[in-house]
Amino acid sequence: MKKRIPGLIAAVLVMSSGIAMSAQENGAATAPNNDAGIPVSPSSGPAMNKEDTAAPAEESGGVGQTLSDAAITTSVKSKLIANSGTSGRNIKVTTENGVVVLSGHVKSQAEKTLAMQIASDTKGVKSVQDELVISGSS
Repeated sequence: MKKRIPGLIAAVLVMSSGIAMSAQENGAATAPNNDAGIPVSPSSGPAMNKEDTAAPAEESGGVGQTLSDAAITTSVKSKLIANSGTSGRNIKVTTENGVVVLSGHVKSQAEKTLAMQIASDTKGVKSVQDELVISGSS
């Protein structure tokens, strides 16, 4: 499975690029990109679980904040999935006003600590709330 992750990420990026290029060719406006060049719009960004999205605009301080929160959520989730020390697909990530909440099940204290560190080291993150549960297997 570890060997497939870079290919999966590359496939998502290629698909996202194709959508953006198609939209540009048709004269449609495209969504802004995050620091990694990934579109941050929910319709063209990487596929994630419904719960791995930012809060609605009226709850998080406006449209600009929602896009920033979505970019933070996408960045944290991508880093967790890409890191072999975390089971990123089992960790739910939500962001509101720059505050990231990690929840779900992890295998060990070391994995929990690493996930928290990855989130806190991500650009734009003000703080990280820990709701992770150590279950021994995830």
